Amino acid sequence: MPLVEAEQAAWQWTAQVLVERAAEDPALSLILARAQLKPEAECPVLSRAAAYLTLFERDPKAFYWAVESGAGLPRGTVSLTDLEDLFALRAREIAALERSPQGVYGELGARRYPAPLVRAAFRLRSGGELVRLREALGAYDTAGIQSVRAALTRWRRR
Repeated sequence: MPLVEAEQAAWQWTAQVLVERAAEDPALSLILARAQLKPEAECPVLSRAAAYLTLFERDPKAFYWAVESGAGLPRGTVSLTDLEDLFALRAREIAALERSPQGVYGELGARRYPAPLVRAAFRLRSGGELVRLREALGAYDTAGIQSVRAALTRWRRR
């Protein structure tokens, strides 16, 4: 299931690996520095990673928002935070669902919710699935920020 946080974590990991490699490879360092200044049409992934890296250096929240609001997310992408909140409010109704909602809305407790969110909750309704999903993402948006910052510092000092 497409998750905003999974996309954010993947791009953050990509940026970190790129910076770590650039700190060791002068040619890649130059390519990355140029991509940050002027995106290259021939390598859209590198250009996107460089743009995200620039945002991350300024403010990780700006980076997370750029990933979340960008055009790269598949239709029906949901936020883990929204899922966790929905489970906190409507766990019994989610557990009682007999089938995944069709159409644009799912109804829980006589309230309408976006269908992709309810469909994701339906898929995660068995015991512990939501917790496993959160654990699989790790602490990318807390401890992970420090890892990227450390890699950036090593690269910039090179």
